[in-house]
Amino acid sequence: MRIRTAALAALVVAALAGCSGPGPAPTPPKPTGVGTAVRPTLGAWHQTVYDTRLGAVVVVNGGPERGHPVDAPLETWAWDGRSWRAVAPAGADGPRWRNFAAVAYDTDRGVLIVHGGGQGRGDLLDETWEWNGAGWRMFPATGPGGREGAKMAYDAQRKVTVLVGGGAPAGVLADTWGWDGAAWRKLADGGPAARFPGFVEYDPANRSLVLYGGHTIDGPYALPDTWVWDGRAWREADAESAPGPRLNMAATYHAGLGRLVMVGGADDDTMHADIWAWDGRAWTAVAKGGLSPRQAHGLAYDAKRDRLVVTGGLDTPGAAARLQDVWEWDGTAFTRVLA
Repeated sequence: MRIRTAALAALVVAALAGCSGPGPAPTPPKPTGVGTAVRPTLGAWHQTVYDTRLGAVVVVNGGPERGHPVDAPLETWAWDGRSWRAVAPAGADGPRWRNFAAVAYDTDRGVLIVHGGGQGRGDLLDETWEWNGAGWRMFPATGPGGREGAKMAYDAQRKVTVLVGGGAPAGVLADTWGWDGAAWRKLADGGPAARFPGFVEYDPANRSLVLYGGHTIDGPYALPDTWVWDGRAWREADAESAPGPRLNMAATYHAGLGRLVMVGGADDDTMHADIWAWDGRAWTAVAKGGLSPRQAHGLAYDAKRDRLVVTGGLDTPGAAARLQDVWEWDGTAFTRVLA
């Protein structure tokens, strides 16, 4: 599927400016309570993780920039392989909706972590929230500050959640921060150039964090580089057979393969639907076809069912419509399990 560079640029610049594209986007359905069968409206800005406490894939959903109340709650949904159910109702004591937030899951403490995000042009939220399966807790606003488009992952080797890059009022950033459950501390200023990272994910097989690609605000042009974090510094990998320039893709560790895997995304000309695997030295193409091409989608590995789960995203740059489907990969083929 070919797309024009200008169209891709318009999509990303509009999104990072806090705009959800031409025309009003649909307002997500309101959950009627925890455990209901109400289906979420998946935006292009949602984040997906695997929650070991629930034993399910969890989506942290944002909201349309237009026609959505400022104080509407951040929606959190669990996928069990057949249907969605609303979990972690925010209410008055939880976070309000935001797009482009950094989201990670601390597998040691069993908590979902959300930092930053925005609600429109220039409205960046300087908040860190945790959900422990029973309730939300907000921590004092100290550390990375208000930013959007940063990426975050839990480093199980060093017991710290690591946040990288993103955009703030001062511009696009290149810093690295660590969250230990009580406080933020800056870990590094050097390493990958300032960017909205394509992804940042933990690779337990190699006990390191991996950052791939992304883009700057200028252009934007998709970046092709692979970086590895060892807890002290970033190192650019001389990655063999790399997928090439790419942005708005998603990645997760696939325990069945024993590899970090990347799915979809876009470069300056093409929308992708492929799977690549990282072994600590080289990228290898694993699968192509089955999944419809997309970017800005969610991805998580369901450890309970040994499945990759792909949620929503965009298949047309700049369009107001969002994909609402759910796909699963069983190690052999993709199957669309919810249209």
